[in-house]
Amino acid sequence: MDAAKSVRVVRFGVFEVDFGSRELRKGGIRIRLQDQPFEVLEALLEKPGEVVTREELIGRIWGAEPPADVNASLNKAVNKLRNALGDSTDSPRFVETLVKRGYRFLAPVEVVETSPRIPEPAPAVEKEAPLAIEEARRRPKRRQWMVVAAVLAATAVALSGWWVMRPSAPSVLRYRQLTSDGLEKAGRVVCRGDRVYFSEFYGGRLTIAWAPVEGGRTRHVASDSHPPENVFLLDVSTDGGRVLAKTTAGPGAELASGPLWVITVAGGPPRRLGEAMVTDARWSPDGRRLALLTGDGLYVADSDGGNARRVVTKPGLNYGLAWSPDGARLRFVSQLSRVGHPTLWETTAEGAKLHPVLPEWGREQGEGSWTPDGRYFIFQSPPDSTLWALREESGAFGANTAEPRPLTTGAIRFNAPTADPAGKVLCAIGGVRRGELYRWNLQTKRFERFLPGLSADQLDFSRDGKRITYVTYPEGDLWCSRVDGMERLQLTFSPMQTYLPRFSPDGEQIAFMGRTPGQKWKIYIVASTGGTPVELLPGKGPEADPNWSPDGTRIVYAPFPWDVPAEETGIRIFDFATQRSTLLPDSEGLFSPRWSPNGRYIAALRSPAPGLMLYDIRRRSWRKLSDWMVGFPAWSSDGTSLFVYSGTQQVPVGIYRVPISGGPPEVVAPLAGIPVLGIGGPYGFSLGPGDEPIVLRDAGLHEVYGLQVKLP
Repeated sequence: MDAAKSVRVVRFGVFEVDFGSRELRKGGIRIRLQDQPFEVLEALLEKPGEVVTREELIGRIWGAEPPADVNASLNKAVNKLRNALGDSTDSPRFVETLVKRGYRFLAPVEVVETSPRIPEPAPAVEKEAPLAIEEARRRPKRRQWMVVAAVLAATAVALSGWWVMRPSAPSVLRYRQLTSDGLEKAGRVVCRGDRVYFSEFYGGRLTIAWAPVEGGRTRHVASDSHPPENVFLLDVSTDGGRVLAKTTAGPGAELASGPLWVITVAGGPPRRLGEAMVTDARWSPDGRRLALLTGDGLYVADSDGGNARRVVTKPGLNYGLAWSPDGARLRFVSQLSRVGHPTLWETTAEGAKLHPVLPEWGREQGEGSWTPDGRYFIFQSPPDSTLWALREESGAFGANTAEPRPLTTGAIRFNAPTADPAGKVLCAIGGVRRGELYRWNLQTKRFERFLPGLSADQLDFSRDGKRITYVTYPEGDLWCSRVDGMERLQLTFSPMQTYLPRFSPDGEQIAFMGRTPGQKWKIYIVASTGGTPVELLPGKGPEADPNWSPDGTRIVYAPFPWDVPAEETGIRIFDFATQRSTLLPDSEGLFSPRWSPNGRYIAALRSPAPGLMLYDIRRRSWRKLSDWMVGFPAWSSDGTSLFVYSGTQQVPVGIYRVPISGGPPEVVAPLAGIPVLGIGGPYGFSLGPGDEPIVLRDAGLHEVYGLQVKLP
């Protein structure tokens, strides 16, 4: 196909295809792809969202005289394409198999570059001409006409500010950027009337802001209406006059509990609503009831917070409340689920029939909302923030058997989708996810740029200080390089997601957590010079938090308590010599183990009650170091203290040092006002060889978008 004469480069997700050079690139890095898999990709990109039959592909690649084993050869080519894209047959993001029919390309395709030499234009162009390459090579004249139409349509799109793609079912037809102030957005968005409301960092704190639903200048709710703390938007009354919000520590604390407030948009003092500390709250569609999520479950109250009654007892980290349009059902996300990732749950407004919405889906599930007609539930799927459409089964109440369909994929990642009550637009916070590393200077007491250009999380330094291993953000791939960032080597590839890599004491191996879509976390070992990762333990898992003993002969680990029943929690030590694991005494409910540099202690976190614990290996006993809610413990280089992340309504967000000899935690690096990112959420940090905290600061672009969605 001579695509260089018309459309030269197209993009989908993080991938680009250059038809002129016949190259596939991921994030600017060339991915090796042989001729036959590239032909398959090219054919699918000509007709995104449509079925390309096996017969078409066979004729395209092998012509009139295919080999005897042509079906096996085609299967091999498609599998090679999937491997290059990091795709899977079970949960396809790009290439979908239609049994006995062919294949379909699922992701939206965007024209990035066209040749300066454009053929003579056709006399007419349909308003919604596709952005991809059309027609097969057997009909060049018609294909040329369609390519010209696509180029002209793409030009019109660029001028109007709207993105156009070929409608599929379901699909995003267009999206439009509604704000352009360049300020960090947080939490959710809510559409009311001709306005869209959201929280953004302005004047040194998070405030409530709004913009016209058609796009325009951002305006902020009067400052005297706000509590003095950072404010996260939770909901807006049906008349648009009042805002429901919670106050927390600031950016990066969206999931933290905080007091509930009502803010009057027209001005006036804020009003505290009850005494509860909530992670989320929303008014019912008729405005008569209020749903509240707290640390011990789901409550339903009167609209002013009175007469609150607990309808669901589900302790843990719950958020993402959504009412059905008829007010009969509630959905929320449970972060502390036993399936290994956040999941959507549903119940009646009276608390009956609590159940997971998609128990067998196998992907992470995030916040969402119903369309006004109740036919679809639109939700995000972390960590890539793809938006998905779940068709509601008429009259059904129970586990949904429908298969969610992807709405978005690409460079822009969308969060917190909320449908306009009029059904005209879907509003969401969209952004290009990217981070910048900052290292705390212990002398100047300030954060300074570190390894510019590297967007990475969970850094670990080799014992000799010459190399680092890290997980790229947001891709989740494992890499190793020199400490200056040079001589980079990729160790894992999509669709595997990686987390918490740790060098062995001799620097020759890296232990890490890894999982593929639909699977549980497992511990893997890979050579720091590259190779195939090998599972540490047999079985399906889950396993988490691998840390080496100082002599490299053992690994301490534990499953996340929310991934397993209570009787299966606890810290285990794997011995390479015996190839067996043993349970550490009295460690039930503990996780995130960290072996001290001198080998005498193992630190761990408690769940569900917060706290930092210390195990003395010689004395075979535990003691408590702190009752604080902390995360990501890391030993100091001399083994006398632990560094932790903390931030609550009572404790300013920051990185603290906890001495093991006793005494209260002391702040080392304050993080107030600093938006921190991470693969596992906005709470992580790394520790350099000199005990310098390293954080990944948000450097992405965040604006509010309106999406026109086709939902047949």
